[in-house]
Amino acid sequence: KNPLENAYKGIALGSDSFIKGIEKRIKSFGKNREIQETKFEESYKAEDIISKIVEVFKVEKKEIFRKRRGNVYRQLTLYLLKRFTGLPLKEIGGLFDIDYTAVSQAFRRFEKRIKYDKKVLGMKEKTEEALTEKLCQK
Repeated sequence: KNPLENAYKGIALGSDSFIKGIEKRIKSFGKNREIQETKFEESYKAEDIISKIVEVFKVEKKEIFRKRRGNVYRQLTLYLLKRFTGLPLKEIGGLFDIDYTAVSQAFRRFEKRIKYDKKVLGMKEKTEEALTEKLCQK
């Protein structure tokens, strides 16, 4: 017999009071679909990452925030901010004047891009290396 056969909507097993508690908790999230994952260690601040990209690639800070198709510095910054800070997507989006869902989408696109674009992969690795050096100096 399949143990999930009695699961409530295919997601929860338990007593009626347990199920009601789960429903109440889900409703408390409201319309905010972003639920921040647990971060065990927040190693970097947004400014650390932005400054490091400016330093490593010798670009102006405004270039990172420039809305332009194919702006690899902007894409790299979004990726690193999501990956290495504890900032909510909404806050990262606020820095770039985009919706939090666009941050998530940009992150996924960048992950795909580094699989086939070795130059961009190199940029990511170079920045991560520079950030690691900064962290070791603290």
